[in-house]
Amino acid sequence: MTMFSIGEIIGLCLMALALAGGAVGTYNTIKNARGPRERAFTIRMFIACWILVACLLLALYVTQGRIRIGILIIFFILCPVLLYKWSTMQQLIHKLDQRENESPEDDDKPQPGA
Repeated sequence: MTMFSIGEIIGLCLMALALAGGAVGTYNTIKNARGPRERAFTIRMFIACWILVACLLLALYVTQGRIRIGILIIFFILCPVLLYKWSTMQQLIHKLDQRENESPEDDDKPQPGA
């Protein structure tokens, strides 16, 4: 039986806490999606995010030395770019849903003062 050092125990506890926070954030974001198209996009986005995080953790576990630093640099450059792109796409989907849900009979009514 192997004994873990205090640093390893703290690291594992912090990783478990971060993963639990990510799971709660994922659930709440999917739950608060406004329409079916936005919800479907959000689910696809989070599947990709969780696969990306799993690949990062696996790569950090498998590699050693300076390669880990390169993997982290790539990850921390790639993540903000992806998050910006995905949030922009989600906003566009939300605006599209809003425009499609506007009632067309409102356009036929005469405007006051016109």
